[in-house]
Amino acid sequence: MPRSLVEQVRAFAEDAGLWGGGDHILVACSGGGDSVALACIMAELRRNEGGGVSIGHVHHGTRGDENDRDEESVRSLAADLGFPFLSHRVDVPASHNSGSLQATARRLRYGALRDMARSTGATRVATAHTEDDRAETLLLNLARGAGLEGLSSLRAIRGDGVVRPLLEVPRAALRQWLRGHGRAWREDPSNRDRRYRRSRVRHELIPWLEESLNPRALPRIAQAARSLELASLALAELIGRALEDVLLDAPSGELRLDGARLASYTYPLRLLVVRQACAEFAGAGWRAPSGRVESVLDGLDASSPRTIQLGPHFHLSVGPVDVRLHRGTAVGTLELPETVLAFDQWVRVGAWSFRMTLAEKGPGGARMIKSPYVTYLGRLKSPVRVRSRRPGDRFRPLGGPGSRKLSDFMIDRGIPRQARPSVPILVDEIGILWVVGHRVDARAVADGTQWTRVEATPPLGSIQHDG
Repeated sequence: MPRSLVEQVRAFAEDAGLWGGGDHILVACSGGGDSVALACIMAELRRNEGGGVSIGHVHHGTRGDENDRDEESVRSLAADLGFPFLSHRVDVPASHNSGSLQATARRLRYGALRDMARSTGATRVATAHTEDDRAETLLLNLARGAGLEGLSSLRAIRGDGVVRPLLEVPRAALRQWLRGHGRAWREDPSNRDRRYRRSRVRHELIPWLEESLNPRALPRIAQAARSLELASLALAELIGRALEDVLLDAPSGELRLDGARLASYTYPLRLLVVRQACAEFAGAGWRAPSGRVESVLDGLDASSPRTIQLGPHFHLSVGPVDVRLHRGTAVGTLELPETVLAFDQWVRVGAWSFRMTLAEKGPGGARMIKSPYVTYLGRLKSPVRVRSRRPGDRFRPLGGPGSRKLSDFMIDRGIPRQARPSVPILVDEIGILWVVGHRVDARAVADGTQWTRVEATPPLGSIQHDG
């Protein structure tokens, strides 16, 4: 006989170790079908298990009176279930300044839930992510080019105490259970707004996959996410043990790895260990710049170490004896991490900062720009990136006779050898656009009504050159 939905959730929570009998759980409830079902299921589970439950609601301030009605519906549900009710108001529109509105709402929502959990003594925050959410997140992360950790998608338990008891329950099953128990819920129309990527995945991509490839595509994708989660956890354990094996004593402000032992690892494991070491050394939120760690690992087989800058005041040196991570002021001998620029926001690249903006009018030609750190460009083929020089780089300096080796240009400009790796090179998919502080490429000079203004802020103490 099939297990009831409540028993299914109970078994999943026990297997995943989501909570203990003494945990107080804050159930995040928006008033939508998934979270109303979670609150009702938690009422049945905790009635037998013991332990406290509170209902937490976040008022986002995005839908006017509808947000007020959501809040009242959750307040009524909490009273009916006999749980304490907490509500926290955030102003998403006022707090939104970059990225998607949904990302801002998510950040504020989790912050509000953490505050409510602290105020009520909750040790767990339960959210109503379903099997559908797990599949949708995998597809979204796949489209972004995520690695194994991103493709493992939503996890049942996070390090900050957030748990997801419904990850193996389809959304449709929750709706059916609610109807069978006479429970009402509210629908947020933004969930069907095709302007949002998740909504397009939910209402366009997944139905197409089910119709064209596999009628059970959604649960199969969710199952793949679970398999990837297990692989990611196992790999993380392997990397952790391998990192412990190569750690050496180091002075304060440094981390050292045994080069010989590291070189004995297969290349994939060697790469993952060094990236993990960088992440632990740099701290929370750091992400390895694409290709940067890989670009220096050949130094393990070289006679002299190679040093690159992976972040502001964060350097990686790789040589045959050891691998060193160290902090300090950025110096001119260090290469710059290859970084994609974005419009209308400052982006840090090593000790530099860059910003791109669109402008309908320019200064009348790049030669007329007074600052060596501002230029107007055209005919760009995205993405636009900043990086250090590379062997074989060539460009056509504006006002010059034709194509030149970048190395020859730097010699003629009198740029010291040790400073050349730290000169930013602005490139697109075609080639070099701008040797920052020195010269633009003739191809990239804007000549129409659409200009791209690029500003660079150099490190303090940089020597300015004429452009």
